[in-house]
Amino acid sequence: MTTQSPDGSGVFPNIAEALSRGETVAVATIVGRRGSTPREIGARMLVGPRGGIVGTVGGGAAEAEICRRAATVLAGGGAQLLTLDLTGTLQLPLQGICGGSFDVFIEPWRGSAGETGPPQGKGVEPLDLVRAAMSELEAGRSATLVTVIEAEGGWSAGVGARVLLGEGRRLTTGDLPGDLMTQAALAAAEQDLGAEAGARVHELTAADGSARARALVERLRPPEAMLIMGGGHVAQPLAVIATTCGLAVTVVDDRQEFATAARFPTAQAVVADGAAFLAERRPGATTHVVFVNRGPAQDIAALGTLLKAAAGGYIGLIGSQRRVWSVLQALRAEGVPAEQLGRVRGPVGLDLGGTTPAEIALEIMAEFLKWRHQSTGQELSARLRRRLLRQEAPASG
Repeated sequence: MTTQSPDGSGVFPNIAEALSRGETVAVATIVGRRGSTPREIGARMLVGPRGGIVGTVGGGAAEAEICRRAATVLAGGGAQLLTLDLTGTLQLPLQGICGGSFDVFIEPWRGSAGETGPPQGKGVEPLDLVRAAMSELEAGRSATLVTVIEAEGGWSAGVGARVLLGEGRRLTTGDLPGDLMTQAALAAAEQDLGAEAGARVHELTAADGSARARALVERLRPPEAMLIMGGGHVAQPLAVIATTCGLAVTVVDDRQEFATAARFPTAQAVVADGAAFLAERRPGATTHVVFVNRGPAQDIAALGTLLKAAAGGYIGLIGSQRRVWSVLQALRAEGVPAEQLGRVRGPVGLDLGGTTPAEIALEIMAEFLKWRHQSTGQELSARLRRRLLRQEAPASG
């Protein structure tokens, strides 16, 4: 099952499928935002030739307008850069009221047999670019996609041009002017990309000042992974929720009857193994491990292997206070350093009062997302309720 990357590359398999059929699709990408908006820069949506969409740039009236503009692009128009205003009121039903605004770049991506509109003329076939990006991500490597969204002067013909850069190398070729290509590559190399800052627009200027451009620089990352150690009742809904949230899920259980694809249809892999699985792979910081084993013996063996190697990102351990305490004390006695034991979130999950396997799985993913986004985990309504009591209208957000 295809997982959704935390950046705009989540729709690439759908784009590749359409382009391989020779279809032309419109691709809408958020390239700027101000104030409160539903999605982040780099969020991407595909609009097909019959109006179907994959992905989202926020929904509502703004997305409906983007679909209307996409139809124009698909009918033969060129790329469009538009601004959507979300500062409306309830009296303006066709305008969002989130409180901010965002810019979206809508461009045609044409398959090899596409006949709609003028030739692409940008040097690299879209299908080749998408396949190259997918190949890098599937191999566990990051890539950087540079797209020219505005240009003037000697670079004016470059709007819509794209280039894909790998780790230390150029993956696709194009007919960008050499100096624009140099500027784009420098922007990609110098961009400060934090965990939540995968895309940014750069202002580019020719060395002699005769041309200017704006380019979206996106760092495309492989989807993060989750190892679910144990294939019991909680593991089943946890695998579904984690996959839906964009994680590449692997389920590990040493019991053959539990480690089956039929029990975990959304998982990328299901492995009949135990602690040895972790010892052989040593998960990196973008691989998160949740232990939902059937007993403390399995926890001690597998968790000890992980912690002694200082491996993995988020680490969760299911169980009662007593069970978790017993496991951690046993690992301490084995010589696992205190700082490594402190990484374990156990009993795993936020206290939402859940009792069923599905509810417990949701509690686990809620805590993981809180950790991943470094958020407060507070009710979103709390601040607004306080304002309501004071009759203070929010400006945005």
